[in-house]
Amino acid sequence: MIKSNNMIDIKNLINEFRNETLLEKEKVFIDGKDKKSVITGSKILTLALTKENIIYTIYHIEVCRDEEGKTVKRYKIHQRKSLGFSIPLSFLVKREFEKAAPETLINALI
Repeated sequence: MIKSNNMIDIKNLINEFRNETLLEKEKVFIDGKDKKSVITGSKILTLALTKENIIYTIYHIEVCRDEEGKTVKRYKIHQRKSLGFSIPLSFLVKREFEKAAPETLINALI
């Protein structure tokens, strides 16, 4: 996991979150108090805020089929990447993060 407090690194992190989701046509957004998530057909992306960190994680969804390749037996989820940025968070930053919808985070910092 990358540890940084550089605002350029954090901007790049948010851009990566946005760009990863732009590749997928169908998305499900989950808006939590401290975590924003996007679920697509092939991945799960999360952007989480803790007291001292912003953590971005990508999970890959693997479809496991039967021997004939027709029936889905199960799905496997693998963590592909995790990036963390250590920053002191003010009350205002936390409050703004809680109010922001996942769609807003994806479209921010174009």
